[in-house]
Amino acid sequence: MRFALVALLTFAAALTADVPRQAPPDFSWQGPDGQPVNLGQYKGKVVVMEVLSTTCPHCQDTARTLTKLATEFGPKDLQIIGVAINDDANPGDFVRRFGVGFPVGRGTRDKVFGLMQQSVMRSFYFPGLLFIDRDGVIQSQYSGNDAFVTSDQENNVRTQIKTLLAAPNGTKTPARSKAGRKAS
Repeated sequence: MRFALVALLTFAAALTADVPRQAPPDFSWQGPDGQPVNLGQYKGKVVVMEVLSTTCPHCQDTARTLTKLATEFGPKDLQIIGVAINDDANPGDFVRRFGVGFPVGRGTRDKVFGLMQQSVMRSFYFPGLLFIDRDGVIQSQYSGNDAFVTSDQENNVRTQIKTLLAAPNGTKTPARSKAGRKAS
């Protein structure tokens, strides 16, 4: 019984302890032109990735917001990308219909969830947003049901972008906890 209690307390402490940030695994998807794109090619830029379904109204609204921010911050080394993971995704049509001003490609749910370090068995709410620093490290991620996405989205995203753009390469920001990494 004592062993079980110690093990449980150790596990609970591990959930809230700071964990070092790590670069995401090698991640690639099919770009708008059908060619493979690798996340590593954006190293040196701040990246915002929208994980979306092309049929999701919330994803469409988020894409409009991100287009506005891409225009505002693109010249300052920001790259916004979209990765559609719905089976019937037509990224070209999505970009045309909703005036999206950043590249949108196709990915697989399994690969995206691997990038997010999330089980494919968990519920996922569209859109997902990942914020990646200049060193290629995911600094934060949010699911479509997080308040970050649902309340004052444009201001929240703008603030996150400004913070990441202000940090020079190689700067170590305070490590997030597993509890602080927004699950989807």
